[in-house]
Amino acid sequence: YAFSWNEESAEKALKYVVQSRNSSESMTEAQLLDILLLTILTEKDEVERTSALVFLEEHCASLVFDYTRLQKVFFVLDNVLGSPVDGQSMTYTLKSQLLVTFTTLLIQFNCFESDVPRFEGFVDVLYSHIKHTNRSADRILRSYACECLHELESWYPGLLFPLLGEDWSVPPIFQGVAAPTGPTNSVGVETLGKFVNDELLHVHESYSRLFFTTFQHFTEQVVQEAIKYQPPQDGPDALSMAATPLASTPPTSRPGSPPMTPRGGFGGMVGTPEAAARSPPVNESFKFHIPPACHPGPEVAFDLAPGQTPPRLPRKLVRTMTRSISLVLETMPTSSSWTKIFFAERLSLFIRVLALPCRVVFHHFSPLLYASRPSLLHAF
Repeated sequence: YAFSWNEESAEKALKYVVQSRNSSESMTEAQLLDILLLTILTEKDEVERTSALVFLEEHCASLVFDYTRLQKVFFVLDNVLGSPVDGQSMTYTLKSQLLVTFTTLLIQFNCFESDVPRFEGFVDVLYSHIKHTNRSADRILRSYACECLHELESWYPGLLFPLLGEDWSVPPIFQGVAAPTGPTNSVGVETLGKFVNDELLHVHESYSRLFFTTFQHFTEQVVQEAIKYQPPQDGPDALSMAATPLASTPPTSRPGSPPMTPRGGFGGMVGTPEAAARSPPVNESFKFHIPPACHPGPEVAFDLAPGQTPPRLPRKLVRTMTRSISLVLETMPTSSSWTKIFFAERLSLFIRVLALPCRVVFHHFSPLLYASRPSLLHAF
């Protein structure tokens, strides 16, 4: 993952960046920060600039201890991030590390609360990168952008709900869950689910993990809100759709779009004149804003207690959840073992809420039972 780090890397960065610039053993934090920023901004060597970014990411708490310095750092990073990729002074690899460092600083200094415009603007930048699917040249940059968004969603559950689209809207009774943005500021058809459906390169794993984590947080919040309003008399028939077999289409479902919708037409959003008529137009002026229900985390994963009856959920939402789970599971054949374990650890709530048959889930993960790598055996 993009956010891995170890002491050996820190020592190499310190030796490569600092000692090559200044041979004196005593140096103040201000001088060291100035050297790092000067290296990031003016140095021509990509390895040296990347090392400076990594060093800043790891030691930002020691180097940046007031608002003025923080703004100085962001000013430099903004300038470099805005540079076009030319293959020499700016490469996709360097820009990818810039995204990681920028994300780390936003989280470290709680810009979610202290600098909302900058925080929202950076999410817009990340979103602008990931929406251009199937471009081979910037595939690594898009993968890093997905990982940065995933990290932000993990720290601030509910942050990316607006990027799910209007299919994930819920009735007003779920007051604690932020509904997707309205028509005046909507992502339109450019949703996270569409990106997962469209992406065909190997970086689809990053898109899948981002989409899954976002609608997992959405589902957890909806289920917790629904439990509050669940009537005491609701018994075994409390499920709105969980009791409905996945192989059949609910009576109120639109013909031709059963829950197990193939990848070629996620959610009926594209591909047909009817879908085009129903889909909201793409809003080119979309600007990301933090949803009201988003809060600092990271949040502890929620699951139903053993024997607890899943709450009643809106049929439309359950169909959307089912299609989304199907879409994610269809990426399993080309996903790594680690991604499979990532999903397997988080499917419990969906299995309960949607009453997924074991056969729907098991065959996607059964190869892990025959894994010979010790790390996979331990994780699984």
